[in-house]
Amino acid sequence: MHRFTTLAAALLLAACSRHEADPPTSPGGVRSATRSSFRLTIEREGGIGTFWIRKSVDGATGRYVATTHRICSVPQCQAAIDSASGTLPPAVVATLIGAVEEARLFSLRDDYGRTRGGADMMVHTLTTQLDGRDKSVRGDDGTLPDAARRVEAALHEAIAKARAE
Repeated sequence: MHRFTTLAAALLLAACSRHEADPPTSPGGVRSATRSSFRLTIEREGGIGTFWIRKSVDGATGRYVATTHRICSVPQCQAAIDSASGTLPPAVVATLIGAVEEARLFSLRDDYGRTRGGADMMVHTLTTQLDGRDKSVRGDDGTLPDAARRVEAALHEAIAKARAE
């Protein structure tokens, strides 16, 4: 009988602790605590055309902003040559969070340096905030790890699809 009581108490404790550790979900099944603490910004700068491209999403609101500027020697010398903003659905934000988690961005180095002789390469900076953690990963077209490229591609695809709708 004592073994049964001990086993029952252990199972009850495990079930309660597992339940309390699970973050709340929204009606769409997305972990709302995670989504509300998520931000992702990707900046690309340089290249042959000397562009500055910035794309970002705020997980709490789903709002995205995408702008493209030409770089010049005078600050704010030109308006954006392309810009868009709107809202991504919660499921798309959840997909972006999944891309960040799958890429293990928080385990990547902060800076992957520049490619020797790669003056015309774009420099990429990915910055994310998720559940109280902040991380930036920087590299150029030749040094940026594939994991970071997949996150960048996921955000680009999400924004492109939202713009097309």
